[in-house]
Amino acid sequence: MLSKIKTLPKFAAALAVAAALVFGTTQALAGSPCSPLPQHTCNDKGDPNDWCWWFCVDNEYEGGSCLTAFDCCLCLEK
Repeated sequence: MLSKIKTLPKFAAALAVAAALVFGTTQALAGSPCSPLPQHTCNDKGDPNDWCWWFCVDNEYEGGSCLTAFDCCLCLEK
C-alpha cells in the first residue's frame, strides 16, 4: 500500500506532462500563422523571403517573409 502511495506523485506528474503535450499539439494545429491571402507558396522561389516581401507589398501589406515550415508568407500589417 505504501508503494502505491509513493507512485502517486510520479503518476500525477506524468499525467500533467501528457496533458501539456496534448494542449500544445492542439494549439499548434489550431490555426495557420500564414497571412490570409490566396493560396501561394514560397519555398520553391529563388529567394523566398524577397519573393514574400514583394508578394505582401503587392497585396497592400508592409512586406513580409517566408514561413518555410508552412510554405507560405507571413505579411506585416500596416
